Amino acid sequence: MAFHAGLDVQLGFLHALQRNRESLALDLIEPARAVLDDWVYDLLVHRRLLSPSLFTSSDQEGVRLDTQGRALFYRAWYGEGQRLVLKPMRRLLARLLDRLRAQERVASNPTPPLAA
Repeated sequence: MAFHAGLDVQLGFLHALQRNRESLALDLIEPARAVLDDWVYDLLVHRRLLSPSLFTSSDQEGVRLDTQGRALFYRAWYGEGQRLVLKPMRRLLARLLDRLRAQERVASNPTPPLAA
C-alpha cells in the first residue's frame, strides 16, 4: 500500500530506521493494533483455533507458532484478519499523503514578499 503510493517503507514516523525493517509498515499498523489484538484474542480464547500445543518456545527465538499453528493462523488471517486492519491503515496512509501533498503545494508556491 505505502510502496505503491510512492513512499519509502523503510522510513517511519513512529518506528526508527533499522536495517531490513519496514518501519513505515509498522507505523501504519499502529491504528489497527487494538482491532488486531481483539481478533487474535478471539482466535485464542473464544474460537480456540490456536491451542498452547501449537506453540514452541526457545531462548533464541522466544515463543512461536509451529508449522500447523502458522497454517491455521494464516488461513484465518487471509480469510478475515487482513480485512479488519486494512481500513484503519488506509485512513492513516491517506492522512499522511494529504499532509505531504499540502506541504509540497506550500513549498512549490511560496508566498511573495510583502511590498515595502
